[in-house]
Amino acid sequence: MLALASLALTAFVSIRSPNAPRACVCRTSSPACAHVLAAEDGLVSWVASHGGGASVSVGDVGGGLRGLLATRDAAVGDVLLEVPLRCVLATRGEGEPMPTEPPEWCSALPWNVQLAISVLSQQSTAEWGPFLSTWPAGLPDLPMWLEPGELAAAQDPKFESEADASCFWLQEQYFDAFDAAEAHHAETAKEGVPFYFVPEPDFRRAMLLVWSRCLRLTAGPFGVRRLLVPLLDMANHDGEANPFLGHIESTWQGVGEGGRRRCVERSSSA
Repeated sequence: MLALASLALTAFVSIRSPNAPRACVCRTSSPACAHVLAAEDGLVSWVASHGGGASVSVGDVGGGLRGLLATRDAAVGDVLLEVPLRCVLATRGEGEPMPTEPPEWCSALPWNVQLAISVLSQQSTAEWGPFLSTWPAGLPDLPMWLEPGELAAAQDPKFESEADASCFWLQEQYFDAFDAAEAHHAETAKEGVPFYFVPEPDFRRAMLLVWSRCLRLTAGPFGVRRLLVPLLDMANHDGEANPFLGHIESTWQGVGEGGRRRCVERSSSA
């Protein structure tokens, strides 16, 4: 939160109920289809402890699938989730700096590499553990990991070629990130401090999870960014849901009636 005397400005990523006849974000939870998983329940508390708010939870919707569930009835336009930007991992950008950008030496790297490096640098910290510990341990099943015979079974030469190209591209990104990190270390590290960079399998896992979870958002003065947003990366797992996603700047204007702070919100679409 940026404090200015008694006035503060807090930026959020939020979702609202869609502007449509049916006003729900995801599947309705019920005892038969959804029990909230403990790690994600802790994630809701973590977001709230940083000033966010949620009327959603992550639950098991059957068939081994997880999804974002509304925990209350919602009217069209209700804000169901607000995540402060201090809880969001972001790429570097041309707008105002964000508190969770990757280091400057990542600036020339692709956006997905920037986010992967942020994930790798934060995943073992107590600060980001409540978020990143909820990610799956395994890799997503993607065509690039198929054996040549399995790719050939698709009988689509273009599909086979693109899968191979993706695998080689991912390897090239690791080497480019390694070189950038090594150059930064040579310029800034104290004498005798050894250079270390993450092993390639760890980098590959982070890249694949970033691909499957990031979103692109126009975030007011911060410009267009790619973001990793806790809880929100589980939204829209219902084929009929279509929540509104946007950036909100909430200007807290002192204390109103009953001791509650009044909030003036301004939102922009994704």
